[in-house]
Amino acid sequence: KLVEDDYGENKMGYYRFPSVTGNKLAFVSESNIWIGDVRGGKAARLSSTYSREGVPVLSPDGSHVAFVAVTYDGADVFIGSTSGGAIEQITTGGRAQQIAAWPEDDEILIVSSAFSKLSSAQLVKVNPSTDVSEPLPFAQAVSGAKDTYHGCYVFVPLRQTSETKRYEGGEQSRIWSWCAPSPGDSPPEAKNLTPESTWGVRGAWSPKTSTSGKLQDMIFFLSDKEDVANLWVMKRDGSVSKSLTSECVYDIREFDIDGEVVVYRRLGDL
Repeated sequence: KLVEDDYGENKMGYYRFPSVTGNKLAFVSESNIWIGDVRGGKAARLSSTYSREGVPVLSPDGSHVAFVAVTYDGADVFIGSTSGGAIEQITTGGRAQQIAAWPEDDEILIVSSAFSKLSSAQLVKVNPSTDVSEPLPFAQAVSGAKDTYHGCYVFVPLRQTSETKRYEGGEQSRIWSWCAPSPGDSPPEAKNLTPESTWGVRGAWSPKTSTSGKLQDMIFFLSDKEDVANLWVMKRDGSVSKSLTSECVYDIREFDIDGEVVVYRRLGDL
């Protein structure tokens, strides 16, 4: 359900990068992080001193928010309480690109080139309590999420770099799945869930998983398979998929899911 005001659209502001946990909502407006309620009402500005904050992700209990901020050293990851107070920097080196997910208390997934000899974007695990970072065994990843029910990760290795809106070339976004091996077993190969042979020439990106037990076998993502980018869902093995939204003019740019609640951005509205 699209949350709108009495006039049909939000009247003021340009809102991006939603993150939802329970009734708590984080988003970006005026290049700063704001905290509000997913049911509506007033929002409070959480940050105002850093330059170009973006990509907020709430912790599993909603008590903290992680975000990327650009400082003198480059882009790094910071965390802070959603109630306000001091902000803590948990990465260094200025190589962070975005935050992909915060699936568990001791694990934040970020996209960073810090561990790549070729400066390629990779999916990196960061423990917010110890600041220890560890790359996942993928050569490239521009977005991703963790399936905490099955111990698997879903990720997108490439995102096309041209300005073509309906891209159909070799850098097409595909969603892959990789499951961590059991102790003593060899690491398995990742599986392409949206290959061109079955999915088509259009891409699939921004995979996310739900904390709801009812939806534990589902992967949610964005795709412009039917021309305009909409929200889709498929089984975790990629076998069955369907569109959940029917935007026919404007693309859905970002979204987040918690339990059975989805918040997405269309133009400058959530």
